[in-house]
Amino acid sequence: MKKIILSGALLSIASLNAYSQISAGTVSIGGALNYVRSSVKNEIPPTAIGINSNYTTSSLNIQPIVGYFISDNLSIGINTGVSFGNSEQAESGRFADSNQNYERNSSRKERIVSLGPVARYYKFIGDKFALFGQFGAGYKNNYFSDYSNYSNSVYSYNGRSQGFYANLSPGITFFPTKKLGIEISVNGLSYDRITQKKDGFKWSNSSLYTNFGLSSLFIGGSIYLGRS
Repeated sequence: MKKIILSGALLSIASLNAYSQISAGTVSIGGALNYVRSSVKNEIPPTAIGINSNYTTSSLNIQPIVGYFISDNLSIGINTGVSFGNSEQAESGRFADSNQNYERNSSRKERIVSLGPVARYYKFIGDKFALFGQFGAGYKNNYFSDYSNYSNSVYSYNGRSQGFYANLSPGITFFPTKKLGIEISVNGLSYDRITQKKDGFKWSNSSLYTNFGLSSLFIGGSIYLGRS
């Protein structure tokens, strides 16, 4: 009787361990989505001296990802990204040293495309949840369009910048079934090096930053083909 109970316990543990991992040879296909919108407004009384301002920004980020598990819980793959951004600023009012009214409107539209390799490692906590760390790096291209109207003087410019990125991000995945994962993650630690050229001039910018706030929250999911 004791041997039967022990065999059953060992079989249960083995089944749990098998479920609490993603085996080598599994293919994951999925993606994540992030949307942020913010607005800042400053209003003064109509007869007061000063500047009214209204500033709004919004961005939509889509990141498809495909991975192959080269060993249990460790995958490598390709991560792509498409980001659409828009910002608008409107200012109006009157300066203290002038009776002339001030009015300025400006906007920027952006489209950012990125592509690069990615690696992800899962650490299961139970049979339904897994923490993961993801590292990715690659190339990014930013197309933008600027517009400004200040005192009836109009300025517009279409440009492009490009460069490289690297990112280390944490997340957590919930597995309602063995072949489906629902996940949330944040940007974490990022590095960018971007270059822009115009009329023989060249600008370069490097930045290292962290972002663990709600503005960097991604929600997504993946299917795990071949997971046993």
